[in-house]
Amino acid sequence: MQDPTIVSWHQNSRPEMPPVYDGADPDTWWAKYGAGNGGRLEVCLGDDFQFVMMDARGFEKLGEMPLRNLSDEQGNHYLCYIPMMNRSSDKPTPDACTHLDGWAADQF
Repeated sequence: MQDPTIVSWHQNSRPEMPPVYDGADPDTWWAKYGAGNGGRLEVCLGDDFQFVMMDARGFEKLGEMPLRNLSDEQGNHYLCYIPMMNRSSDKPTPDACTHLDGWAADQF
């Protein structure tokens, strides 16, 4: 693979798995999802981590993501749309940010 990217993963020591589907078997769903979404290479790290990877070289590059994770003084995490923020500030604002919870994704 010239441009590998992770499609799905599994950690044996934790019951969670991305992506999560009600009723899916955490021990097998990650592999089925990865293979069904273009994954062609399975990589195992020790006895705990497994990844399904695909070659992403044929896909268009995103460039700079307009989303960023920020935290406030109390340690609350937010997903913020940077074009709506003051470029010199790293403080979440109500008009540009949403609180990260079970519904909002962490974009790093």
